[in-house]
Amino acid sequence: MDNIARDISATLAYFKRRGMSCVDAKTGLSYSEVLPPLTAVTLKISDIRFHQPAAIFEKRHGLSGIARHYILPESVSPQDLETYALLMRHRNDISRDSFSRRMAEVACALVARNPDLGAINCDTQKDPYAHYTLIQGVASGFNPDDIAYFLACAAEGHRPYTSMVETEAYKNLCATFNAASSPGWALAPKTLARIEAQLREKSAAAPSAGKPHL
Repeated sequence: MDNIARDISATLAYFKRRGMSCVDAKTGLSYSEVLPPLTAVTLKISDIRFHQPAAIFEKRHGLSGIARHYILPESVSPQDLETYALLMRHRNDISRDSFSRRMAEVACALVARNPDLGAINCDTQKDPYAHYTLIQGVASGFNPDDIAYFLACAAEGHRPYTSMVETEAYKNLCATFNAASSPGWALAPKTLARIEAQLREKSAAAPSAGKPHL
């Protein structure tokens, strides 16, 4: 097990041990007064809802190349990675510089295992949370194009999801589906084009089928 995997494992074990003894019997929530390493934001591991919307969308509609399954540090699952990053962001017993350094170290470890992530621009001058966002994108199974799109929008001060849903291409795509089965994340133009191309191919192969099966 390398240093990154050890740090993630140790951090999760620490919070699990602490969380077990500081849950309010009435609300089921842990409070920062009892769990000092957390900020005023109420958070415990069991409250974190792991979600991979791109993988769900891809499977639901029989598509490919929309989600991405990354190579992670030894014994670290996507859910472990997401939980670690989220808990680290909410700790108040480490400095901002320490948080940024640890996120950069994890991001570098992910790039080493998945070289195409290296093409993503993490501009921490414009967005101090760029490495954190990359880590969460990897944990959520978003492809590199989608992660890069989200970071580029954030660096320019735009809301990635809002920027996407206002495009005609996205509106046309959503017209194909009902609201419950439309994409629920910020799609990069390349991902959107990939989805459209595969839907056209499926439609051409079954011209009488109408809309995709939902």
